[in-house]
Amino acid sequence: MPKLWQLYSLVIVTVTILFMVGQVWGQAPHLSDSQISTPPPYQLNYQGYLTDGAGKPLEGEQALEFALYDGYTNGQQIWGPENHPKVPLKRGLFNVVLGETRELRPAIFKQALFLQVKVNQTTLTTQTLRAVPYSFGLMPGAIVEGDPLGTVYALSVINTGTTAQSRGIWAVGQQYGLLAQETGAGDVAIKSTSFIEAQGYKSTEPSYWWVAGMQGVVANPAELHMRPTLTGTAILSSTIAGTQYFYLPVAVPSQLYGQEVAVREVTLFYYVSDSHSPIVATRLEKMTAADSSETLLHETLPLTSTLPTSYTMTTSGTYTLTQTAGPLNLQLTLNFADPSHAIYIGGMRLKLMHGD
Repeated sequence: MPKLWQLYSLVIVTVTILFMVGQVWGQAPHLSDSQISTPPPYQLNYQGYLTDGAGKPLEGEQALEFALYDGYTNGQQIWGPENHPKVPLKRGLFNVVLGETRELRPAIFKQALFLQVKVNQTTLTTQTLRAVPYSFGLMPGAIVEGDPLGTVYALSVINTGTTAQSRGIWAVGQQYGLLAQETGAGDVAIKSTSFIEAQGYKSTEPSYWWVAGMQGVVANPAELHMRPTLTGTAILSSTIAGTQYFYLPVAVPSQLYGQEVAVREVTLFYYVSDSHSPIVATRLEKMTAADSSETLLHETLPLTSTLPTSYTMTTSGTYTLTQTAGPLNLQLTLNFADPSHAIYIGGMRLKLMHGD
């Protein structure tokens, strides 16, 4: 049976030396841009020393098999098995490259791993991977994940440069240069105390824009009266029975951080004093020129709630705001059955997104 302590010691020394060489390569000043951007090979050198039961170094060819597990015993196989059927040995020494036939993807190094080695179908050893192979975790395609000990950050990048061009992170991508998602009990995915510059910033999370009812405008002040309240609600009453119009203009940025804004939903907060005097139509217009507009939504469902409530409507058409088409105006068509009735407009909320 081979002596396992000899195999352990050689593996640790070999991997350490390889990591040191990798550091030197990363600092080489003569590399071209194309060489730097080329993904490194997802492979790992492995060397060992094998003897027979009497301690005599083995010679010739041996069949070796390697696999990675997420537990020392009864673990799930994460990678492999990778077979090396004819590994040459010289005075017991051998060298193989792991990842030649089964690629070692960086994403698997986000957890503790254990390497199992078989010689001629016999399990020789299971070894705990030490820190150096986890440098895969910072290669292209890597995923940094986990609950780190002693800090609240899965990845912390600190640039100690003092020049004006020093950067902590530089990310460029056709779709995503840098993707961060908050999935725990925290409140942010990326935190920076000096977030100064962003080019092509894009968020998949919605933003919300509020407009208080008292910011509205009545179409016919002689007949439709508006009284504001401390909460921002507009109380509307008419001197005569019939149809009246109330407008809520919206000034919202059409572009944020270079990204066009899409209006996806409108929520109206309201109630009426009598269900016979409802809001009979809701219409949202996007100005496209000084004298033209495009309808983003048009709802004719009567809103008759006599208790404070809200009603959400989804936009249609070209709901994306641009440099040439952006100002919005919400028109409410009101139907007063009796001059003693009142309609309360608390305000409206826009749900804004970037793109579709």
